[in-house]
Amino acid sequence: MQTKNIVIAAIIGSAALLEVYHFTSTLRSSDGDEETVSVQGRNGRDLDRLFVEALITRYKDTMVLAEAERLRGHNPELRRLAAALVEARRKDLDTLMRIDTAENGGSATDKSAR
Repeated sequence: MQTKNIVIAAIIGSAALLEVYHFTSTLRSSDGDEETVSVQGRNGRDLDRLFVEALITRYKDTMVLAEAERLRGHNPELRRLAAALVEARRKDLDTLMRIDTAENGGSATDKSAR
């Protein structure tokens, strides 16, 4: 009976690891679709483009939420954090957009504007 429980625990553990692997190896596309974009097998410029595209989209979304928190939030500590986050993400976003323009002709920037 103990061996059976160990085997069941191993199967459940393996399934959980596969699920975690799936979620950590995929990204939502930045063009607004519900499509999941896999990072498996991507490398070089293709992975660079995907990375920049995903970060531009997420940073823009984060900045909208953080700006709302900064202006209308209740907790003063969260409002200060939001203000710092907006400033940091703005700098990161400027860098990412510059890289995207130089490397990809601005394709990620164009997609995230939709």
